[in-house]
Amino acid sequence: MPTDATATESVTHGLKLPKKIAFYLKDESLFNDASGIILLNMAVDWYLHQELRIGQAIGNFLYSAGGGIFL
Repeated sequence: MPTDATATESVTHGLKLPKKIAFYLKDESLFNDASGIILLNMAVDWYLHQELRIGQAIGNFLYSAGGGIFL
């Protein structure tokens, strides 16, 4: 199964999946996208500052996850 939300939608389009499973597949792929963006931000932050700020990364993750749940 693709990890991108759009790719997941195109692969499952036309399939007779239960709504709950389709919902979970889409949410899981969106979570993967958000995780990748946060990991990229961590890598850039580490490169620029030569230190890994785990607390800030966890805060960013929780902020993004909370925003995703809210939307």
